[in-house]
Order: sequence, then structure tokens, then C-alpha cells
Amino acid sequence: MLIDFNVKGKTIVITGGTGNIGSITAKALAEHGMHIAIVDVAQEESTRELVASVKALGVECRYYQCDVTNRLEVRKLSEQIIKDFGKVDVLFNNAAYCRLIHLEQMTDEHFDETVNVSLRGCFICSQEFGKYMIERGKGGVIISTASIAAIVGMPRGTSHHSAAKAGICGFNRSMALEWAKYKICCNVIIPGQVDTVPLAKLMENKQYKKDILASIPLKRVAKKEEIAAAVLYLSSGMASFITGQTLVIDGGYTIH
Repeated sequence: MLIDFNVKGKTIVITGGTGNIGSITAKALAEHGMHIAIVDVAQEESTRELVASVKALGVECRYYQCDVTNRLEVRKLSEQIIKDFGKVDVLFNNAAYCRLIHLEQMTDEHFDETVNVSLRGCFICSQEFGKYMIERGKGGVIISTASIAAIVGMPRGTSHHSAAKAGICGFNRSMALEWAKYKICCNVIIPGQVDTVPLAKLMENKQYKKDILASIPLKRVAKKEEIAAAVLYLSSGMASFITGQTLVIDGGYTIH
């Protein structure tokens, strides 16, 4: 087969797995036969419907409650997932947190809580699961979610978010160089405006909606499935010669 997108039987760990992008990615990859480990801070009871819907697609799926900013919790998490699934092929660093607040009002706590979840969490999870991939000796894939806020400035109280997501892009490039010798491919996806519940609420404001769509050359927002498709591609063998890269999925927003 010249072009092989087959990911059946691979195991992926998705942090921030109960959120808008995380949950649709779990379902989309399960449709292609990947086993799913969903990681988030939510109580397990609230995730049962999601886990059941993924399992219904014929794959193994389990939920793990974990604070990705806590080294010990992540270490125990990696050990447990490897024990439960037998292996981990792909890590999707998708956990994030951002409370909008303008710079002049931002406290150290506001800054730290955002950077800790998005950037520190990416570092800790990549390191803990990366060590396993190195020891296993069969390569692996690490995909991290950044944001268009890492590329362009936004005047709406996201300077801490911009710092964290730009940090992920820089961290990824160095990680890709260091771990290329272990055949671990490390890439970043950058979603633009995505059809999520928070954006839908903002776009109830007709002027806001008009301004957002006017700023996107393709004149629409992304479907969540389009973000999941990028994760599928980067998880597959077809992306085995791609590392240290940033895939922007923004309808042309950042090419202005």
C-alpha cells in the first residue's frame, strides 16, 4: 500500500480529553480503530457517557483523572496507562486553561495557572511518556495543541495564553531535534476559530460574528472534526517523516 493512514490498534493518550476538541478527537480516532486513554481533571462520573460512546465504536477506552501540572500524578498516570493498554504510541498534549483578563489587571496567579496547565503540563507529559517511548525503542508520536495566539497578538485578555502557546511551539522544536534519534516525531497543531460551545456563545453577538468571519479568508470557522483529522494524520505512518513542525488550521486567518 503506497499511502497508509492505518492507525488501527495504536494507543493514544489525550490530555484535556473531555473538552470540545479532545472529546471529538477521541471519537474520530476510535472510528479508525485507535484505543483511547482520556485524561482530564473532571470527576470520573461526568465522563461515563463519553467513554461509553467511544467504547461503542469497538475499541478500548478508559478515563483517568489527573492534574497534568503535577509530576507525581503524571508519572503514576503513565505507569497505569501502560499497564492497562500494554503500550502508548501517541501522546496528544491538549490540556489547556485560560481565564480572559487584560494585562494591566493580571496577577501572578492568573499568569501561572494558564502557563502551568498549557506549557508546564505539556513539558511534564511529554517527558514522562517520552521516556517510555525511548525505553520501548519503537519510536512514537507527540502532538501538542497551541493556538493562533502564539502567532498573532490578540487584544482580548490572552497575553498569558499567548505566552504559554508560543512556549509550546518553541519547546516542540527543541524536543523534536533532541528525540529524532529515538524516532519520536513531535509536532504542533494550531487551531484557529473552532465551532465550540464557547465560540458559539460569543457569536450570538451579530457584530462579533461578522468581525470574526470577516477576518477569516475562508469565511467560516473550523469544524471540530477538521482538528481531529490533523491529529489522525500526524498519528499515522503517513506523517513519519514530519517532525518539529507546526500545522496551522485557521482558514487563512494568520496569512494576512
